[in-house]
Amino acid sequence: MTIPKHLSTALFSGGRTAERICNFLIFSLTPTGLFWFWFLTDVRHEIPEKLSDLHIAMPLAALWITLAPLLMQQSEYMERDIIEAFNREGPINGWAMADIQRKLHSADRLYYKLVTPLAISAPVALALSLPSLRSVISVDSTWKYVAGVVVIFQVGFTSATGLWGVIKAMMAVPLAVRTVRLRWSAFRSSISPLADLTYSSLQKFGVMFSLGALFVPALYVVRIELNPVAQVVVFTFSAFLLFGGLCFFAVPAIFFSRMMERHKLEVLDRLAPPIESILEKLQRINTLSTDEAIHLNYSLKALLQARSEMASQSSLPPSFRLLARSATTLILPIAIALIQLFGSKD
Repeated sequence: MTIPKHLSTALFSGGRTAERICNFLIFSLTPTGLFWFWFLTDVRHEIPEKLSDLHIAMPLAALWITLAPLLMQQSEYMERDIIEAFNREGPINGWAMADIQRKLHSADRLYYKLVTPLAISAPVALALSLPSLRSVISVDSTWKYVAGVVVIFQVGFTSATGLWGVIKAMMAVPLAVRTVRLRWSAFRSSISPLADLTYSSLQKFGVMFSLGALFVPALYVVRIELNPVAQVVVFTFSAFLLFGGLCFFAVPAIFFSRMMERHKLEVLDRLAPPIESILEKLQRINTLSTDEAIHLNYSLKALLQARSEMASQSSLPPSFRLLARSATTLILPIAIALIQLFGSKD
């Protein structure tokens, strides 16, 4: 998440460096400090046996509290760089920039409508569950309640911002790949540098967002003490934190794959007329001279071999690389779950 420019300018100077410092101090350091002070002074020695997993889950959650604002801000910087690259090179390389910009602006208008209610839902769920939580976790003073609201609001806000990023990608990528005027080639390593940039960036977004699984163990442990409304909120956030990163990468990958497959079929179809013409001539082979028949035979073999080689080319990046990239968005949540599982057995 990025601090509004007028605020960061008023507090610091230095472009992105100032924004990073401002973002870290307000959205990362403050809630992290509140969390650790509360956990170390009041909670650590008072966690009941039935919630003993919180000894592992809460420090993991603290990592996400610290990292989430920084990662969301980095993703916004990456998005800006992608848009700048498209504005600079997109029209030259066949991308329908006017349509893409309109779709991005439509997504931007959804930001506050989407993020605000989702961010508020997290502290509301905390407030509704406060009576039951007080019996197992120390929330017996005003400052602790305020600290909890600040921390939970930050988590809700950053997670909701990530959801908006997913929706923005889902709105822009399908339009971009549907309207782009590119041509697939079996003899080039890439269909477009901008497509590679987008593909790679979306995979990085997915890995960043997958770190949200750090917060899931804590949500899972305390769910039994929450009321039904709060449990629904927790389940929704948990599912999104676990699988949002995979959606960031997998869904755009599907659209890119379909685009490249469509272009490949168009290239293969252009080979059909000369192949059909040669076959038609060979049907009258009795009227052809030996040299003509040999020439047509070699031409047909060359075209069929070229078509066979082109058809065998995958419209995706190498399958192993695709598997490795997509797996990173699943390995992180699984690894975090295992850390908590083995930690709770000690």
